[in-house]
Amino acid sequence: EIASCLVGSEMCIRDRHRIIKVAHNDGWYKVPKKTSIRNIAAKLGLSKSTVAEQLVKAEGEIVRDFLQKSK
Repeated sequence: EIASCLVGSEMCIRDRHRIIKVAHNDGWYKVPKKTSIRNIAAKLGLSKSTVAEQLVKAEGEIVRDFLQKSK
């Protein structure tokens, strides 16, 4: 269960990884998207807002790392 690793309002890396992996495997990053936040959240037993927040945070980290490496 993902919720078991919640500490305050922060999710552990393992849980964020699982959310991203499910999103990727289900087609979230395809154009057009093959899934929705609602479907990902239902699959993981999480709220839509939690899934959306964790995807935005992860994507922000990826973009930040990309920009730092491409200076």
